[in-house]
Amino acid sequence: MILNNYLTMRRMGALRNEPLTKELIFEIHRLVMEKTLKDASIAGRFRRTDERIRVVDNIGKIIHDPPPADQLESADGNDV
Repeated sequence: MILNNYLTMRRMGALRNEPLTKELIFEIHRLVMEKTLKDASIAGRFRRTDERIRVVDNIGKIIHDPPPADQLESADGNDV
């Protein structure tokens, strides 16, 4: 993942003048997550409604609890 971060930062230098779009965020996510996931299809997309993600610290305290997937915008701009 450290290598992915380095390569992504280099790529972002080339993208610094590009508008920040959903597609660009997905591309960045794919770059950072490359070869780190059991299921590579997770990278570069919104999560599905059956996928729940929480960020927790080492003692189990929730640091970030994103909204449910069905509250996110879909790729075509409509609600999921």
